[in-house]
Amino acid sequence: MRAIDFDMNKLIVGQRDGTISVIDAGGAKTDVMKSHSDGEVWGLALLPSGHIWTSGDDNKAMMWDPKARKNMVTLEVSKRDVKIKRGASTLSTLPDSQCSRAVAVSQDWICIASNDGAVSVRSTNAPTFEARLL
Repeated sequence: MRAIDFDMNKLIVGQRDGTISVIDAGGAKTDVMKSHSDGEVWGLALLPSGHIWTSGDDNKAMMWDPKARKNMVTLEVSKRDVKIKRGASTLSTLPDSQCSRAVAVSQDWICIASNDGAVSVRSTNAPTFEARLL
């Protein structure tokens, strides 16, 4: 936690990763804000539905619904721990293999490129599964 406040019977908690959560008196937690949190955002892709995918240095690819102003999906870029000598500059302390440089999407596939040159291709039906690492 980085910040905490209260309003009536609710706690409002700001976390290091940019998430803001509201916790009610019964302990139920609702995230009202999510964000990229370490380094920079590099990838951006717009779907015909209006949803937006972003990816960044924080080992996250995220799908947003701008109309609802809500994060819909958050994926891990990679579990690999690979550093390279020359990649794009970054403020992140994560390994290059976990820093995304691009995201591309279609109706069936999500492709996420890492700073170490690897690209994972995932099915939109099971996006957490890395179907293929190129």
